[in-house]
Amino acid sequence: MYFALRRWARTVPTYWLVLGLFCSAVGINWFSPLDTSNALFLQTINPGTSQQSIISVAWSLVIEEWSYGIISLLLMAAALTRFRPTAIRAAKSVIVICLMVTVASIIARLLASQSQVIGWDILKKTAPLQLDSLAAGCGWASLEVLRPRFFKKVTSQRVLMFFVSLVGISGVGWWINENVMNNSQPTPTTWAILGVAIYPLSSIFSCTFLAWFWNTKLSLWRPWLQKAITFFANTSYSFYLVHLSVAIWTAKMLPSLNGFISFSLYILVSVGLAWASWLALEKPFMGLRKKLRYN
Repeated sequence: MYFALRRWARTVPTYWLVLGLFCSAVGINWFSPLDTSNALFLQTINPGTSQQSIISVAWSLVIEEWSYGIISLLLMAAALTRFRPTAIRAAKSVIVICLMVTVASIIARLLASQSQVIGWDILKKTAPLQLDSLAAGCGWASLEVLRPRFFKKVTSQRVLMFFVSLVGISGVGWWINENVMNNSQPTPTTWAILGVAIYPLSSIFSCTFLAWFWNTKLSLWRPWLQKAITFFANTSYSFYLVHLSVAIWTAKMLPSLNGFISFSLYILVSVGLAWASWLALEKPFMGLRKKLRYN
């Protein structure tokens, strides 16, 4: 529960403030149904419509925030019962739940792939079709409790984990580009493969990437790299919120710019806005986040 409260304090207030600024910039009423649905993380709940996120990347926040809420409610319900599992039993329960959620999501995407209105936005950005987005990560964390020796052995194979994640993520990206992004008319079979196989593989390879990165110690890096990593770690959430909108604006307003110059401008503006957002919007809430720590 404390983890969820800390994550909400880290993500929700800043999101609301950035959302308000976006609405003001594009002329959307703060109390319109569109803004209200975005503020309450409801804009991608309906599987029958494409996403209506005012902030381009906010569709993924819907999945994240609702996942925290559902997990917190389940934990609170368990705490009110006499069921007091050990850490091992809890880890086993989490893995079983993750597998069940993954199977349910795969079935939901398989059924959606046969719909005539299916599209990239709907399959990728509709929350009920992406219920397993955090399942692999939760299962991976539970594996550390359930099989600590195996977990340590896997995370110690850094070179192997790096190449597996690199090849796997590259292969998944290549398949999506060839069969979905560069295909004007994907078939229902293509959508089914994407929903049934490609998404679960993406989760597996993402966890493999985390296994490669798991034992990285910041203290062993050069001081200037430590400062750079700390800066981007602090501003990463704000960068996530603004970067795609900056990319869209750059392409729309300055279409004749050289590709390298356009990309450089996109990075500089995104980093600048992320830094300003960190100082003005995020940092004031960090004190509240520190207070929400279980003692």
